[in-house]
Amino acid sequence: MQEGGIASIQGVAGYLAVGTGPKVVMYQYEDRANMLRAVAEYEGKIFTTCIAPMRSFMICGDYLRGLAFIRFKEEEKDDSRKRSLEVLAEDNSHSCVTATEFWIDESHPEQHFLGLLSADAKGFLQIFAYFLDSMMSLL
Repeated sequence: MQEGGIASIQGVAGYLAVGTGPKVVMYQYEDRANMLRAVAEYEGKIFTTCIAPMRSFMICGDYLRGLAFIRFKEEEKDDSRKRSLEVLAEDNSHSCVTATEFWIDESHPEQHFLGLLSADAKGFLQIFAYFLDSMMSLL
C-alpha cells in the first residue's frame, strides 16, 4: 500500500481504488498471499478527496483542482493482463471537491446522458453531462 493518509476508498470492477494524496491506486486482492497488489495508478493534481465508482468508471474529486472522469482498462497481452487508468475528461476548475457521484438520466428516451456530479466546499453543485450515445463506444 502507498504511504500516507487514505482519504477515499471504493470498489471498482472487482478491484479496490484507493485515494492517497494526489494518487488513485488500483489494488487487486491476492488470496494466497493475503495481500493487496497495486495494478494501476493515476497521478492526480493535489489531493484526492473522493471517488465515485460505476462499473469500470470512476469520478475522482480533488481538494483544489476539480474532478477527473477515469476508466479502468484491462487488456490481455502476451499471456498477461495489462491494467491502466485512462483519463476521459477533467474539470480543471479550482474548486475544492468534497463529493462526487454518477447520475444517469433516462427520462428523455431520445437523449440519455450520464451526469457527473460534483459538490464543493463552497456549497456549489455542478453537473457535467457525458452523453451516453458517445459513451457506448467505451463500454
